[in-house]
Amino acid sequence: MKPNALTILVSFFLFFASGNFATAQVTDTLPPPPHDSTAVPALIPLDTLHIDSTAIAKKKKEGFIKRYFADYPNPNKALYMALAIPAGGQLYNKRWWKVPIAYGAYAMFIVAIDRNTSRYRLYRDAYIAELKGELHPFSGTSLDANDLRTIRDGYDKNKQLSYIGLVATHLVVTAEAFVDAHLRTFDVSDDISFHLKPAATLLPSGEAFTGVGLVVRF
Repeated sequence: MKPNALTILVSFFLFFASGNFATAQVTDTLPPPPHDSTAVPALIPLDTLHIDSTAIAKKKKEGFIKRYFADYPNPNKALYMALAIPAGGQLYNKRWWKVPIAYGAYAMFIVAIDRNTSRYRLYRDAYIAELKGELHPFSGTSLDANDLRTIRDGYDKNKQLSYIGLVATHLVVTAEAFVDAHLRTFDVSDDISFHLKPAATLLPSGEAFTGVGLVVRF
């Protein structure tokens, strides 16, 4: 019996499949790639490291100071120090002789605040006691309730003015440090000069006008 076309096709397919299956069963005999021991860096044990925290903190502190004074004199930094610290701007500008003057002005208003506050409380309590008919430090004197109230209000006003003066002093000291830092950056070398020289100008009427001209050289 002659094989038909279907039988030939099935036989060819089975032969082809069995060949692929046999090829897939072959073990890969290629050797693994060589191990490169230099690819991974050696690890340093942590116990062999010695970190000096004091040296690091000192280095950071010195670095901050150097960075802060790197662009000295800086008017903005003088302003910040003056606002944060009384007379700090004068210290930044190295105007040592101005520091006692600034602290003297601060101390004057602080003493005035303390004195006016204590006197205000004294007359306030005496006024309250006078209204209640109780004894007070001014009992038996010519001061009545109206007088005690007037004196109390006067010390209260002086106390408020002393606070305003203290704040104004701080603002003036701060502004002085800011302006002084600006002035330190001005060019005051010999290259800045001026001199006079004769000059001639033609007026709109056609007449010549002679005079003296001022020449400023930067």
